[in-house]
Amino acid sequence: MIDNFNIPNKCCILFQLIRLNKPDGLFLLLWPTLWSLFIVNNGMPNLYLFTIFVLGVFFTRSIGCLINDLIDQDIDCLVKRTKNRPFPSNTINHKNSITLCIILIFISFILIILLNNLLIFFLSLMALFLIFIYPYIKRYSHFPQIVLGIAFSLPVPMVFITFNVSFNKICWLLFLANFTWTIAYDTQYAIADRDDDIRINIKSTAIFFGKFDKFIIALLQVVMLFLFLIIGLQMHFRFLFYFSLVLSLIIFIYQQKLIANCEMNSCIRAFSYNNYVGFLIFIGILLG
Repeated sequence: MIDNFNIPNKCCILFQLIRLNKPDGLFLLLWPTLWSLFIVNNGMPNLYLFTIFVLGVFFTRSIGCLINDLIDQDIDCLVKRTKNRPFPSNTINHKNSITLCIILIFISFILIILLNNLLIFFLSLMALFLIFIYPYIKRYSHFPQIVLGIAFSLPVPMVFITFNVSFNKICWLLFLANFTWTIAYDTQYAIADRDDDIRINIKSTAIFFGKFDKFIIALLQVVMLFLFLIIGLQMHFRFLFYFSLVLSLIIFIYQQKLIANCEMNSCIRAFSYNNYVGFLIFIGILLG
């Protein structure tokens, strides 16, 4: 844990606020970006653009965590898993956190300007809008995971636009594959909080799916792998890409075992294992 590092307490709180102590979400946003970057370039992309996108992922995820915690502080204190976050535990100043959020947004838009594309600018505004509404959706709808799925998939068309590749079939297959995958893993994440969410009237796909939750997660994961299979066939990838899909399927099967009893820590573990899937598919794309 981050608390074990010999750094000032304020830095610990900052790291917790933007979830540097829990980087799973950062990598889950990074994988579709890397998939797209290496697909449109048939290998290693331009280092300058690669750096902009990786930094963009970091700042975007940090903004999302900060905004989510600012808006959700009234419910985070009521949930077992989140009650010790900086806002519910009153370990951070609200004024400073809002200032930090503005700085992060400003830096992100500088990165967008460096890409010098008006359509990417509008997509980034859309992403920011989705980040702001995500915490509110779960108060009124069972489908905040759909909003997150769109937000986490926007890097795909942004990469294709940057490299002057049209919104072709591969772009939309990648977008849909990541979209279905995001709904699947965020539902796993939501199962961990389901009892608390029902008690405080917070909604999610985990609640909406009910007793069919594990079946629908598995279905979404199969759809995701099938979409990648189509991508591989369309792009004439070699054997190693398909082998990465087989390994991903094995991880998905193991996740079903982890979430079988809907126990909080096991569901969080299942969620974190999705990064192995993202990494395997990235390696498959790189070598395939």
